[in-house]
Amino acid sequence: MDVNAVVSSKRPTGSATVADLLALPEGDRFELVDGELVRKEAGNGRHGQTQISLGILLRGHRGGGGGGRGPGGWIFGSEVLVEFSGSQVRMPDVAGWRRGRLPEMPKDAPVKAIPDWICEILSTNRADDLVAKMRLHHASRGPHCWTIDTGSSTPRRRRSLSSAGRRRGISTSSGRRGPTA
Repeated sequence: MDVNAVVSSKRPTGSATVADLLALPEGDRFELVDGELVRKEAGNGRHGQTQISLGILLRGHRGGGGGGRGPGGWIFGSEVLVEFSGSQVRMPDVAGWRRGRLPEMPKDAPVKAIPDWICEILSTNRADDLVAKMRLHHASRGPHCWTIDTGSSTPRRRRSLSSAGRRRGISTSSGRRGPTA
């Protein structure tokens, strides 16, 4: 399949679909952003190193006993396609779901359950990571969103606050300890 032909087809702007995204070859890294197929940048070495370090740290939070397959705890995925809406299918660097909501990772893409936690590792597309993805996750009622800047050892946590089920905004804090690049 000619990826360039699919991405630059003569259709109206913003009319790409989840089916168009899934029709692309598996090795191509694309997201569906506002109905447009957008190539996801490959991370640099520090990005990859931070991502694997975070995965190692999260392993202890899987819970559930029996190798992380029992009740309770979390299920994590790295660069999993997540459908936030029909025009938004993104690939968070690391995403986590409480096992009570997603007992096991689906075999088919995209995952339709909104993550309870995502982490974006900042690289060259900082504005997209800090603004668009945070807003999308917040609007989708995702409660926790972290960013890790590979130039810093301190993760930034953003938590959607709610009152009686309504979103009030995003609180921001930074911790003293966290994964390092």
